Amino acid sequence: MSSTRRGAARVVELLHANGKSICTAESLTGGDLASALVDIAGASTVFAGGVTTYSLEAKRAVLGFSETELADGAVSAEVATYMAQRVRKLFGTDYALSTTGVAGPGPHRGVAQGTVWLGFASKT
Repeated sequence: MSSTRRGAARVVELLHANGKSICTAESLTGGDLASALVDIAGASTVFAGGVTTYSLEAKRAVLGFSETELADGAVSAEVATYMAQRVRKLFGTDYALSTTGVAGPGPHRGVAQGTVWLGFASKT
């Protein structure tokens, strides 16, 4: 079993044991987090769903970002946090995880290739 699958299985197990739910908002990972979770038996009891908002336009349309919020681009800790907060509200889950970053090749808008930001939000 891969480390990704082990991690996803552990997340599903812990959420199930505690009666909690999660959703995802992905940019950099393009749906890989959601895919890893739904590969685990029983994930439907804890995983509400996910959105892949790869473009700035998708972030605006799906997650309600304003032009001002994305004026400096979509790769920052602040944007990752907002993504998680907004998708959690969208799905009504206990938790949300988000990803944004620069896969490359090369930098994007002054942000180095390989930069990754994760966002997390919880109901409480």
